[in-house]
Parts: sequence; C-alpha cells; structure tokens
Amino acid sequence: MKTAKIFAFTFAFSFLAGASVAGAADDAQYKKLGQCMAYTAIKNGFDGKNIISPFAADILATLGDEFMFEASTLNISEQDAQNFVVQKLVEYNLQVEERGADSLKNDHDASCQALIDTFGK
Repeated sequence: MKTAKIFAFTFAFSFLAGASVAGAADDAQYKKLGQCMAYTAIKNGFDGKNIISPFAADILATLGDEFMFEASTLNISEQDAQNFVVQKLVEYNLQVEERGADSLKNDHDASCQALIDTFGK
C-alpha cells in the first residue's frame, strides 16, 4: 500500500512539474508570436496610414490569430495581449530610431521567418 501511495505521489508531482514546463513553453510561444507580429508590422511599413501588401496582411492575420489563441490558453486578457504587442511596437520603433532598421532585422528576421514558415506562409 505504501508503494502505491509513493507511486501516486510521484506521478502527481511529475504531472504538475510537466504542466509548469508546458506553461513556460506556451508563454514563450505567446511572446514570440507577439514579437513577430510587431516586427512584421514594422518591417512592412504598417503604420495605420499606408496600405500593406495582401501577403503581409495575411501573415499578420495568421500571427494575430495564433497569438490570441495562445493568450486565451494562458488566460491573458485581450487588453493585456494587445498591450504586449503595442509595447513591442514601441520598443522596436525606438530600436530602429536609435540603431537602425538593420539592427531590428538582425535581431528578429530569421526567427520570425522560421515561425511564419511553420504556418505555411
């Protein structure tokens, strides 16, 4: 009987530890999607005034859908999720002003393109 309790405790602990690791991975995906949304918007000149290409709009829509899905699974409100992307937009625009567009491209282009490729875009 004692062995069964130890096994049950070990199983439960392993499950909880695994859930914590999975939560961290989900958080990482959420953050990466938000970062790539901001990067893609800046890269394609999306400033709310100019029209962007249908291809770029499709990428942003796909990233946005996935981002909001991740936010919902993490119980992050829509407002907080939007604030995260706006924060990244401000951060990245400041980086472009201070260090140039190539700096932003070097920091995000390869990883964001790899993420976009996973969606078949």
